[in-house]
Amino acid sequence: MAKANQDLLGRTYEYCIQRFAEVEGKKGGEYYTPRCIVETLFVNATDLGHMVDRTHRVISPEDIAKIAGAFESFRAGKFQPEPGFSASRTRRSSSA
Repeated sequence: MAKANQDLLGRTYEYCIQRFAEVEGKKGGEYYTPRCIVETLFVNATDLGHMVDRTHRVISPEDIAKIAGAFESFRAGKFQPEPGFSASRTRRSSSA
């Protein structure tokens, strides 16, 4: 029974990947990979907020909005890096 379940799971996975490729398109045997998989947003929030005691930092609504704004612009493909705060790297450039 376990072998049958594994086969069913494998066939289901292959079906889903095939459907994804058909919907998203493929060229020359290459499948489309979403940008979010190959590009990563880095946010340095260490200078945001303020320490209320030795171990607890409070982030202000303005700081949260700044982080959220960077994320939303990244998702929309309109991201502009801010030195010391945010950057994005592709899988190729982050492995170097």
